[in-house]
Amino acid sequence: MGTCSNRLVTHAAMVLWDFHRIRSELGPADWAVALGSYDTTVATEAAKLRLQGTVEKILFTGHFGNWTRGTFDNTEAETFAAIAVAEGVQSDDVFLEKDATNIGENIDFSKRILGNSVSVVFVAKPQTMKRCFATVMKKWTGIDVQFWHPVRHQMV
Repeated sequence: MGTCSNRLVTHAAMVLWDFHRIRSELGPADWAVALGSYDTTVATEAAKLRLQGTVEKILFTGHFGNWTRGTFDNTEAETFAAIAVAEGVQSDDVFLEKDATNIGENIDFSKRILGNSVSVVFVAKPQTMKRCFATVMKKWTGIDVQFWHPVRHQMV
């Protein structure tokens, strides 16, 4: 009985996980906007996009959140920027927005910095992509937009 139950729980978890994920076929973009969080693989993924030449610049956005206050010494944006520079991204290609405390503010404050005549790849945790997509569609229309997240190992 336990094995069947475990399989059902795993299946239900995967359905929920897949529901939240959005990942575009990537093309070139002016900016990566990396949403801060506890998940530092977002910073690494944004760095890869810059180093591969997919994006020209990276804007890291985020103050402290429930999961990072007391865990990070610096804001999420500063922490992620340091990771990207350590990965080899030139500091001139890294920009910071250090005030946002939720996805709505991540998008609003990034829009204020970048304006409307840009193309953007939003990079965030996989389970955050659906909220990121919905927020961008509501708050920042008229830009060329793509969505990207770090790849996670599939559960078996």
